[in-house]
Amino acid sequence: MSEKEEVHEEEAYAEGLTWRSITAIVYSAIVMFPIAIYLNLVMGIQLSGAASFITAILFVTLTRIFGEKRLTTQETFIVYLIAGGMAGWVGTFSPFMDFIRKNYVMTSSIPTGFTDPYTGKPWPDVLPWWWGPPKGSYVYTLRGFEYFFNSAWLTPFILMVVFTGIFYLCEIALTFISVRMFIEVEELPFPLAKLDAVTITTISEGEWSKMKIFALSSLVGIIWGLILYGLPTISLGVFNIPLSIIPLPWIDLNPVIELILPGAMLAVTADIATVSVGFFIPVYIVYGWFVSSIGVWVFGNWLANTYLSNIFPRWPVEWTPGMSYTLALQRSQLWVWFSPNIGFTLAVIPIIVLGFLKILRKSTMQSRSVKTAKSMSLWLLLLMYLSGVFISIGIFHYFVPDFPLWIPLIISGGWSLLYSLANTRILGETGASISSPNIWGMSILSSGYRQIDVWYAPFYQGGSSALWWCQAVKTAHLTKTKPMSYFKALGLMVVITFVLSFLYINLFWIMAPIPSSVYPSTAIRWPLDVMMEGLWVTRQLAVLRMDLILDGFILMLIIAAIIWAACKIAKRGSFIPLSLAIISGAFMGPHFTIPFFIGALLSEFLFPKVFGREWWGSNKMLVAAGIAAGEGVTVGVCALITLIAKSIWLLPY
Repeated sequence: MSEKEEVHEEEAYAEGLTWRSITAIVYSAIVMFPIAIYLNLVMGIQLSGAASFITAILFVTLTRIFGEKRLTTQETFIVYLIAGGMAGWVGTFSPFMDFIRKNYVMTSSIPTGFTDPYTGKPWPDVLPWWWGPPKGSYVYTLRGFEYFFNSAWLTPFILMVVFTGIFYLCEIALTFISVRMFIEVEELPFPLAKLDAVTITTISEGEWSKMKIFALSSLVGIIWGLILYGLPTISLGVFNIPLSIIPLPWIDLNPVIELILPGAMLAVTADIATVSVGFFIPVYIVYGWFVSSIGVWVFGNWLANTYLSNIFPRWPVEWTPGMSYTLALQRSQLWVWFSPNIGFTLAVIPIIVLGFLKILRKSTMQSRSVKTAKSMSLWLLLLMYLSGVFISIGIFHYFVPDFPLWIPLIISGGWSLLYSLANTRILGETGASISSPNIWGMSILSSGYRQIDVWYAPFYQGGSSALWWCQAVKTAHLTKTKPMSYFKALGLMVVITFVLSFLYINLFWIMAPIPSSVYPSTAIRWPLDVMMEGLWVTRQLAVLRMDLILDGFILMLIIAAIIWAACKIAKRGSFIPLSLAIISGAFMGPHFTIPFFIGALLSEFLFPKVFGREWWGSNKMLVAAGIAAGEGVTVGVCALITLIAKSIWLLPY
């Protein structure tokens, strides 16, 4: 591409962060934050999708009603992604909720039942000073603002702020590295980015033919959302009566499958938005997910319980007839698939290298369009990343000087980088992502270090956000938005989220204790989470097996080789996308892959006959976007009604 062409293309990209989009972001924070937090406290689910649709549609509509110039596609891009990102983050990962959880660890009877094997004392009695005030401190008798505004929390608060900065420094560097590799060089499709782009352009441009399809699809999502989510949310939240027509979060089929295959697990979610994902993801990707998921969680669990019980001795002990799908998923992840999953993840690396080398033979590392990473060399990006890593390792070493330094260095500097690149490559090719196993926990158990302080020593373990930010850059390219406007909005989001989440979480805590029956999800999840944490830190779990890691690595490479040979024989396609689909499918429960598979079958065979192949091919992504929007808006509105009803009920009069 010539220099003149590059300049012309740069001018075609517009700024998305304006005073109008900032106003929408602030509105979303003020209005959506309490809904997102409450929904997570009560039901344990996120509001990110609903916040995105509600805020974007509202502000596009308002600008039209008041005769303003409508929100541009670029402004809508910022509103859509940042509003959803804030609601998802504050509802699930707010650091201030972690401070309340520390109160629970110190005051609940559950943690005292775990004994530190090194000192023989109860687990809460040996927590390090930088984690929080010691057990018995008067701070734990406080609640609300005076709990947080106490000098005892100064060190934990400073560490939270410092490591938030380190996290963003490293994740942004990883994002730009991924952009250079997977957007600029490989030009991966990022299916979910295309869905976001279709949604954003449809909402912002308001073209009648597209809006009609979007609106009708949204109506389907609204109706189904009322049945699936609205009824149980309102009945439980307003009337305190659990009522649902369709089980949530999924229909548990374990009682059926265990009669045929003991140890297997099977469930399916009735979420129509999940089914619609199969409309636009390439059909061979969905087939790969389905085959791999069923192979792992149905037949794999069954084999581990029967013919391979000598290899997985704990699973036959753990599994019992009548075990729910949720419990089977949790326990088999731990006792069967923990080590193989590490091998599966590592198998992505050689596949990435092969694909990248193939591309490099045809092109160079130069940008083809407006590139976010263009002004930053790979060396500078690596310097940013390693600076954050070494700063975090230095702080870690200050708190735990006797722990072998090479272990956190490899995990922070090596594993985080490899995991981020592998996960981004999978997301860019298939639209799925894989979860990282607890490498750090197993490294501690394998190190021989016995003190409990290392479990709470802070250091950077990342790669969890870079893949989604890379996908956002892809969406920015598709909507002709300057990608840097997204990262500026991201910085604004962090500031707003810290301030408002602190205020709202305090208000909810003042209204009622957390956890409590007023917030049922915390009353269920927090004891389980604390029990699992106690098992790890008191060294009652030993699930890392190098032989199974190697077996998982070799198995996936063999499958990839078979797919490569089949592609060569058929003289069509690349082996990489299907290989990555098989690997990512191994991490996905059947409750997801079965609806995906149903959606793919409908999109491939039924809907083209009903609507016409050409019409369906042009509009299937728009239909999926409309369904997701309708369902998301329904969840948001029902959560708002519940929040209002609860706030009235909790008033002293």
